[in-house]
Amino acid sequence: MSTRSENTPEPEGAPAQPATAKAAKAEVISYERLYRLWEENNWNATGIDFSVDKEHWRTKLDDRQRESALWNYAMFLVGEEAVARTLTPVLDAAPDYPQSVFLTTQIVDEARHHVFFDRFMREVASQGHDPASTLEAMDRHLTWGFRQVFAELDRVTDALRKKPKDRELLAQTVTIYHLVVEGLRHPGSALHPALRREVRDPSGLQHGHHPRLAR
Repeated sequence: MSTRSENTPEPEGAPAQPATAKAAKAEVISYERLYRLWEENNWNATGIDFSVDKEHWRTKLDDRQRESALWNYAMFLVGEEAVARTLTPVLDAAPDYPQSVFLTTQIVDEARHHVFFDRFMREVASQGHDPASTLEAMDRHLTWGFRQVFAELDRVTDALRKKPKDRELLAQTVTIYHLVVEGLRHPGSALHPALRREVRDPSGLQHGHHPRLAR
């Protein structure tokens, strides 16, 4: 790892860095910058076209593959709804205004992810007729471990809602959300193997997993 500070002159003969690269290097990561990056990289969950996905679902997957895909994406659908619903206590517990502003973007993104998976489940997989009935239809796919993790997230965030100044509860909530839910549950966030193997054409599901394509 280099120990040269940003103010140390470049070695003689080293290629000059572009001005944009120097500016990016000099800019310190801050909540303000993170918020700006969020604005610059927004995407539209309601504008994604699922017509290709509907055709793939009907013609390229067999019953077993469809059931397996439902199991995989049910946990995303329910998980995104749960975190969008339970993150507001973290916003209330944020010690500074810039942190609060940035945390609102996390809640918006989780809600947007839920809208995306809700549309996929209803428009492609024909599960439910509105957000509530789609969540209910997916309940049978949830595993015991999944239920335990999100029950703990509910418990800790509810405690933080009642004691927003409790830093220990805030640390517990952040740990469960970022390390357990996002870190351990979401390594499966790539396209389901059946869809990745059988589907070659660009699809709404691929756009949702790579949001830059959906902007």
